[in-house]
Amino acid sequence: MPEVFADNGTIIWIGDDGDSPRYPYWKAFMQVAVNTDSMGTSFEVEDFMVFFDKDDNILAIQMPDPVTDDGVPKEAIINELRGTVTEEEIGLIIESVTAAKKEMAL
Repeated sequence: MPEVFADNGTIIWIGDDGDSPRYPYWKAFMQVAVNTDSMGTSFEVEDFMVFFDKDDNILAIQMPDPVTDDGVPKEAIINELRGTVTEEEIGLIIESVTAAKKEMAL
């Protein structure tokens, strides 16, 4: 199951690697760090970064919070995601972030 972490307006979405659960929570960060072969950044959106493994699979996406406080997707972030993942994956990311924000009471 994908995981979402939030800190001061920045989100990191870590895709499902089939190795769930990942406890303690920092295990997810360590897995991304160890398995990252390359990173892609955005020229349009600050703090948007995609982490890839050696097979160019997406391990994680760091981005500014893609959803407003009212639950509306932010167009600039959605446009960046469109250049990276499918529309279905964007929907899953937005759902994951929205659910995580509710759970964390953000």
